[in-house]
Amino acid sequence: MNIIQRAFSAMAGGTPESASDAERTANVIAAKRLMAYEGGYGGGHGFDRVPFNGPVTWWAGPDDGSIRVTPASALTHDAVWACVRVLSEDVASLPLKVYERDGDNRTAAPDHPLYEVLHDFPNPDMSAFQWRETMMGHALTWGNCYSEKVYDRAGRLQLWPIAPDRMDVRWDSKGRKAFEYLSPTEGRRTLDPATVFHVPGLGYDGLKGYSPVTMARMTISEGLSARQFADGFWRRGMPSSVRWEVPDLWDDATRKRFMDSEREAHSGANAFRSGVLPPGVKPHVVTVPLEDAQFLETRKDNRTIVAGWFRVPPDKIGDLTHATFSNIEQQDINYTKYSIRPWCVRFEAAIRLQLMPDDRRHSAEFVLDGLLRGDSVARATSNNIQFRAGVLSQDEWRAMENRNAWPGGLGDQPFVSADMVAIPDGSSPLVLPDMTAQPVAMNGNGAHAEATRR
Repeated sequence: MNIIQRAFSAMAGGTPESASDAERTANVIAAKRLMAYEGGYGGGHGFDRVPFNGPVTWWAGPDDGSIRVTPASALTHDAVWACVRVLSEDVASLPLKVYERDGDNRTAAPDHPLYEVLHDFPNPDMSAFQWRETMMGHALTWGNCYSEKVYDRAGRLQLWPIAPDRMDVRWDSKGRKAFEYLSPTEGRRTLDPATVFHVPGLGYDGLKGYSPVTMARMTISEGLSARQFADGFWRRGMPSSVRWEVPDLWDDATRKRFMDSEREAHSGANAFRSGVLPPGVKPHVVTVPLEDAQFLETRKDNRTIVAGWFRVPPDKIGDLTHATFSNIEQQDINYTKYSIRPWCVRFEAAIRLQLMPDDRRHSAEFVLDGLLRGDSVARATSNNIQFRAGVLSQDEWRAMENRNAWPGGLGDQPFVSADMVAIPDGSSPLVLPDMTAQPVAMNGNGAHAEATRR
């Protein structure tokens, strides 16, 4: 059995040929390196890994003259900025709470040490909204987000975001994940994995996720090129493909004066001003008009494609072409379920794995209930059916609408219609309920009303 066979055997849970711990460790390390660097998930996707020596300046497009795309330049694309902003702000605006489980019951645990860190402020300089927004922005552009775990003198945890362009992840000699940070003042230094909070994006290969900007660089470059063309057209006032036919008697100086005067008279705000040509001068347009080239449609399609890369509905970035009053609410629900929720689950799993690995009673969860409510009339009808069937109590219903419970536990009693009884199993007779023992409704002041039955 060679080293590659042993490596894959170790990855699959098999026993290597030798039972020694040293060889088993070497096989696992070889397997991880093979996955990450030799044609596994770390390669074969049309782009190289970002080198550690200045990754911001390395990102490049093809050698065909197209615009170079980096996470910084990609944000100047209006659709990319809109997608990153809407996802970052929406995830950051959701409450992130720590819950304690007791059997099937779950209650918020505000006394847990992580509750204040995740819900209020992760460090003295940032609110929880700012921290989550920053982390989401990093993950949406670089494919990974990092924070350093620091403990103050009182032993309280603080989370400080780390710039992803200064982080590199690799396997060390013992097969453990190692984080290298490129400090602006101290150079490279290795961070203890226990002190780094890392949330990888899609394409996780055991080390890091792939950058959406890198994967979509051709689409983003196309959009940036179209915008650059439009900007040049408006500034110059006319396409460079316009050719002028001038009299043969003109010398080079006269031609230059004419071109300079045309450029000055028909650029910027004067792009569509009328003018008078000298005798004998004729314009020849040798390009396809923008209408025929479907220039505007190209820019619209590019926005839609970019939104698809980030899994954001077009209406969220200002494209209301296909939005109607009848479907906009359903699109909001789909956006919450299929765009927001996966990112929330990704963060929840990372928090569970890296911040509370030995705690089996607590977990951190985003509160998505408010975003999933949907139509208020349909929601009220559904809750009313559950209320009349005894599934919901008044307090549970009020909690769904962000209202306080009735005082004194008055709304904790479930109700059921008087004409509904349990189905007998055949061994016991059907017994009608005692109507006098049924709960009575509350009056408008929240107190029980007198039951009057005649």
